[in-house]
Amino acid sequence: MMLLLLLFVQLAQAQEPWWTSWDEPELSALIEEGLQANPDLGALDALARQQQALAAQGMADFLPSLSFDVQGQLAPYDSLGFGFGLPGGTTGPDTYGTGSAKLNAGLMVDLWGRNVTGWQAGRLDAAAAAGDHEARAVLMASSIAGAWLDTAAAARQVALVEEQERVASELLEIVQLRYEGGSASALDLLQQRQQQASVRAQLPLARASLRTAQLRLAVLLARDPQGELPSPPPDLPTLPAAPDLGSPLDLAEQRPDLRAALDRAEAAGLRRSAALRALLPTLGLSASAGWQATWIEEWNEQDTWTVGGSLSVPIFNGGSTHAGRRANRAAEEVRRLQLESALRSAVQEVESARYAEEQQALRLQAATTQREAAEAAWTVAGQAYAAGTADYLQVQSALSTLLAARLGELQASRDRLGALIQLHQAMGGAWTETLNEDSP
Repeated sequence: MMLLLLLFVQLAQAQEPWWTSWDEPELSALIEEGLQANPDLGALDALARQQQALAAQGMADFLPSLSFDVQGQLAPYDSLGFGFGLPGGTTGPDTYGTGSAKLNAGLMVDLWGRNVTGWQAGRLDAAAAAGDHEARAVLMASSIAGAWLDTAAAARQVALVEEQERVASELLEIVQLRYEGGSASALDLLQQRQQQASVRAQLPLARASLRTAQLRLAVLLARDPQGELPSPPPDLPTLPAAPDLGSPLDLAEQRPDLRAALDRAEAAGLRRSAALRALLPTLGLSASAGWQATWIEEWNEQDTWTVGGSLSVPIFNGGSTHAGRRANRAAEEVRRLQLESALRSAVQEVESARYAEEQQALRLQAATTQREAAEAAWTVAGQAYAAGTADYLQVQSALSTLLAARLGELQASRDRLGALIQLHQAMGGAWTETLNEDSP
């Protein structure tokens, strides 16, 4: 019992969306909103439901049909002689009428399983369409998370540039005082003014990047880009743990695009089999029971019933059946090759994302070390300049290096998180299987 409970807990955890491990409620809410509201994702959901309905229609090929049919007609009485062999000129009314009401039943006996095979292929097509919807959801979740990270990084970049502009302004005041006191040259003053203007010129670009990221996120969430835009988070999230890569077999089960490719390959194989069975005879059964009547000056009616069958043996139809077999065999080969290519591409994407994530971790570590060294150098340079033991060029260089180091660490942190998102995207996830449960 305990073993079954542990297995259930593991399966439940495996189906949890990857972003829940980030412990960012705002990100979770945005992704859930996008998965519900994005029109591109909604269109694929509708296509999946359409394919499911088409698959259900395929059941009619091997199920009995039943209908109640009522028929009536009025004709000239003179035409009755032609139909029944009556002599011409027979006196009677100008018209006569006939009618019937019957319950009709029919069944195409699926002797060789051709119709059932076609229905099974249709169900696999529906499953593949659902897989396309799930694959787009994986991409949508990654896109929303990436846009959210871009807003956070852009907002942080704006804050860093504003802080650097404030530091440059304070340094300009110090240089101005030193210039007035005769301890700084006019060149030092002009260079610091240029440094302040250079930092200030980066602000519009940083704000434009923030606006662009907010607009992209709004479009992904199906919000009005001209309305209220999503607010950026105060900072980038804490780096979560990397996922367990598992095995290629796990990858085939977790990636919805691979499941869709497998379903299409199996459907193509079933259609090839159904095309082969089209060469075999077909058997049909029919039955009817009801009532029919004739009116010629008075009503005559009687009960009626029929039972019948038909057997069709294909002999020659211009080569259409054999051409269909060749077409389905080629389609099966195409789907099989596409499945092999998709599997190799999926493994390559996971390996590339894993390696990129590892390298981004090393890059972030180096960027952090560089930023710490730049902050220490700036502190020392500022103190030395205030004490008169360092020249202005050292201070200016330290300030420029500090801004570049902080921005470099910010970008490295964003790229590390982005690489982790790409790894989750490459791995897919069982969480997508619950997307179609609430579809109407």
